[in-house]
This record gives sequence, structure tokens and C-alpha cells, in this order.
Amino acid sequence: MKKNRSDVSDEQLFNEAVRNLRQAIISQGKSHRRVATRVRFLIRSIMFGLVSSLFFILFLIYLLTHQVRVLTTSLDSISTKTSHLLGSFDGIERNIVQFEASMGVMPNISSAILEMNQNVSSLTANVGAVTQNVGTIKNELQQLNKSLASLSDNTQILEQSVRRINNDMNTVTKPMKRFNDFNPFN
Repeated sequence: MKKNRSDVSDEQLFNEAVRNLRQAIISQGKSHRRVATRVRFLIRSIMFGLVSSLFFILFLIYLLTHQVRVLTTSLDSISTKTSHLLGSFDGIERNIVQFEASMGVMPNISSAILEMNQNVSSLTANVGAVTQNVGTIKNELQQLNKSLASLSDNTQILEQSVRRINNDMNTVTKPMKRFNDFNPFN
């Protein structure tokens, strides 16, 4: 029940005001405590989230540095292989240039081969002529051999004739020899 202001004394009013103030302060303290608890919970949650995010970011940085290391190693390997490949291309280019230089001689070689072919054809004709000449010489030598055999036969006949003539001469000259050997003074 509400009391009128006149029925209530100043002291009672003061006590009631103090009581109301006390309740207001307690109520405000409870309210502040609830707010502080909520703020503390929010701050702890935010700090946990930040720490978790920081660890996640550090983990991502670790993964990134690891991937960058792997990428760097791969790029170094690719660079090395590319330099080897460029060296191989340089070698191929040098071989092609040498091949082209060697091919520059091919027209001369081709004309030399044609000339050699003509010379071989000419040589073949000359060898054929030599073979024919050798065949002719062989035939002539065979005829000469026959002639020499015939001459040998004739020479034997002549020798026999000369022996007969020699014998005949010796026979004919024997009386003359005796006559010449005759010495009347002996």
C-alpha cells in the first residue's frame, strides 16, 4: 500500500530511498555482472577464434612456404632440363649446319660420280679392246708356236741334211786329206 507523503516521515522516506537505491545498485550490479560475463564470454570466444585463425593462417603460411619450396625445386629442375634441352638443340643445329655444309659438296660429288661413271664406261670399252687384242695376240702366238714347231721340224730336217752334207764332205775330202798328208820325203 502506498502511503501518503504526509503520513510518512522524512526518515522513513530516507530509509525507503536508501533501500530503493540499494536495490537499484544491486540490480545494476547484477546487470553489470551479466554484461561483464557476456562480454568476457564474447572476448574469450573472439580470442579463441583469433588464436584459431592465427594458427590456421600460420599453417597455411607453412603449407605455402612448403609449396613454394617444392615449386622452386621444380622450377630449378625445369630450368636445368631446359638448359640441357637448349644444349641439345644447339647440338642439333650444329649437326644440321655441318650436314648442310656437307651437302654443299654433293653437286661436285654427283658430277664427279657421273664423270667416274663415264670413265668406267670408257675403261670398260678399253678393257674390252685390250681383251680382244689379247685374244688376237694369243691367236697369233698360237700360230707363231705352230710356225716355230714347224721351223723346229724344218731345222731338224736341215740339221740332218747338214750332217749328211758334212758326212758327205768328209767322205769326199778324205782322198784329198790323204793326198795332203802324203809326204814323199818321209
